[in-house]
This record gives sequence, C-alpha cells and structure tokens, in this order.
Amino acid sequence: MNNLQSIKLTFNQQGVSLVGLMIAMVISLMTLAAASMLFQQSYRISHSLSNEAIIEGAISTAFSQIQLEVLNAGFGLTSNVPAHFVIKDGNSIYWRYDLKDSNGVICKGFKQISSSNQLEFQWVEATCDETTELTAINTWSASGESNILEKSSNTILVFSASSSECWPYVDGTVATHINFTIKAKINNESGIEYIQSVCLVNT
Repeated sequence: MNNLQSIKLTFNQQGVSLVGLMIAMVISLMTLAAASMLFQQSYRISHSLSNEAIIEGAISTAFSQIQLEVLNAGFGLTSNVPAHFVIKDGNSIYWRYDLKDSNGVICKGFKQISSSNQLEFQWVEATCDETTELTAINTWSASGESNILEKSSNTILVFSASSSECWPYVDGTVATHINFTIKAKINNESGIEYIQSVCLVNT
C-alpha cells in the first residue's frame, strides 16, 4: 500500500502546471511582440535610407545636368533683351540659345511638378525665337527622361539668380553675368543641404 501511494505521489508531481503554461505563453507572446516591433522599426529605417539614397542620386544627377544645360543660355544670341534665362516661381527655369545650325533658336526648361505625394523633375522644350518672352510660352513639351520621387517637404530644388561678377571656369576674365544658384535640402536627420552656383557667361 505504501509503495502504491509513493508511486501515485511521484506521478502527480511530474508535468507542467496550468499556471506555468500560462506564464510561458505570456512570455512567448511578449517576445514575439518585441521581435515584431523591432522588425517594423528596422524596415522603416531601411525604407527611409533607401528613399533618401534615391532622392540624393536624383538631385545629384539633376544638379550636374542643369549646370551643363544652363551654361548654353544666351549663346549665339545678339541681345539680352528679352532675358535668355528666367526663373519662374523659384522652382522652374527656362533658357534659350542658338548654336547657329539648322535647328535655329532652342528654348529649354526644367520644371518641378508637385502632387500630394510625388515630385517630378521634368525637362521641357518649346518652339520660340530670340524675341519670345520665355515666361509667356504656355506650351512646353516633355523632352528627355523625367524623375519621379516620393515627395518630401524639403526635397524641392530652389533656384535663385543675381547679377554679379563671376567667371564660369577656373581661368577666365571676371565680368558681370547672371550668377545662378541651385539649392536643395534632403529631409533627413543630418539636414544635408546642397548648394551650387553657375556663372552664365553668355548672359
């Protein structure tokens, strides 16, 4: 009899209690929740860094291309009236030049088209002559490849210009020309700001 009671008592002491099982489940759920939150945070950081890299790449490309293109402003034209380089609304630019070939006077531009969640960099061109007011041209056609970016409050390029003494190259004569400035600020924690100036020697 005593042996049977001993065996029964030993058997009852084995296994996991309901309270222990519930505690283990709670700990497991908390661990899963913490892991899920960590994954979501890592994904958001990764997505943000990826988007910033795309924006920085697009802005760097736009900077380089704009600098090369606007240096043509006023080339081959005899007068600076009307202006051969204009800024509209601080975020779009238009210019014209004449390479003295069969194409005649060429009018080009760079526009920023903003929507609720996207920003598009668009290159445009239009038919014009030397006397056309660039700001009066209503029909501009897209030319070349455009860049569509996820919109951020501080990723719009801002353009400004002033008449000042400048020179376009390392060597050259300093004279009064349009000094064109491009500015862009990436919307990140570092608050990196890009600024570049271009001396438009033909204006």
